[in-house]
Amino acid sequence: MRARAICLALILTAAAAGAQSFTVLLNNPEGSDFHFVLDPPELAGLDPDSNAFANGVYAYFAEAPAAGAVRFEDLRAGTTRRLEKLAEGTHLLVGFFATANRAEFPVRALLLKAGAGVTERFYSVYAQPVLFKAKAGRGRLAAFAAGGAEPAVRIRIDNDYEDWEGIPVFRSFEDYRPRTFTRERIGGGRLELPIEQSRFWQKAGTGLSDLKMLDDGKNLFVFLSTRSAIADGLSIYLYFRDARDPEGENRVTVELVPPAGPKPGLPVMWVRDRKPAAVGTLASQGFFLEAALDRQAIYAALESAPGQVALELTSGYYDRGSLAYEEFYYAMVALSDLPTPDMLSGTAGATN
Repeated sequence: MRARAICLALILTAAAAGAQSFTVLLNNPEGSDFHFVLDPPELAGLDPDSNAFANGVYAYFAEAPAAGAVRFEDLRAGTTRRLEKLAEGTHLLVGFFATANRAEFPVRALLLKAGAGVTERFYSVYAQPVLFKAKAGRGRLAAFAAGGAEPAVRIRIDNDYEDWEGIPVFRSFEDYRPRTFTRERIGGGRLELPIEQSRFWQKAGTGLSDLKMLDDGKNLFVFLSTRSAIADGLSIYLYFRDARDPEGENRVTVELVPPAGPKPGLPVMWVRDRKPAAVGTLASQGFFLEAALDRQAIYAALESAPGQVALELTSGYYDRGSLAYEEFYYAMVALSDLPTPDMLSGTAGATN
């Protein structure tokens, strides 16, 4: 009996040791909240020392989470949190700092050790060095826009694009490639051709990257970034598709014309049976363009209420040498879907 009792005690002791859990104290000394996931199954087996690690974490943030996916845990700025019941071994911590009024968040990845003779370990997580920056409001960060803080919704058309950092991306075209485009020559017809036959796709600013828009009740603000530098000959078109327009036609178009040499940039509104007219202000430089469009003037030219109007976005390039024009279609959005200051921050106040 004594031998059996000793044997049972050894078995229970071993089982208790095998089931032992450990604790990590996680500290956030930064001024921004840190949101994290511990041991995400999507990254299991990924070697943190490999060149593919950053790409794997980037893909993790870019993907929309599946139903029932693990949510991010919160670690408030300047606080410490206890992570309990950790199995002995190394754990992967992946998270981001929700920096206020920024469109991109610093991502960090840390290896946390639990056990190995230490019951409780202490780690501080800093914003630097950054693994990469993830875009707010996209993929797994769909619920996080502008750092969770109220963005400063004050936009000035002045070629200073920091105003837009607190505004989330409305549409992204980073991986977009149309199947076809249209080409038109002076004195000739308009043809729809495969994109492989284009001479100007992804050149002179025709390849768009991000679109941001804001309707503050007075202006329609537009921001565009491009994949190549904007050049003379580029135009951005906003086709307002009214429910009362004949099929395949539209009454109102706004052309965003970047500056060329001494000529300033200008948004021009084209209305059927009227002369073209300036309809706001525009600035452009390098890979960026911003404009404030007179909302009242545009909406007055429409025959239907804004709720029955959609907006189509295209880019076009005119080559003077060949007298040829190419146009590339991007997207259609309803005017009723455009973000407003109330949606972004709860207060109005965009200014031109």
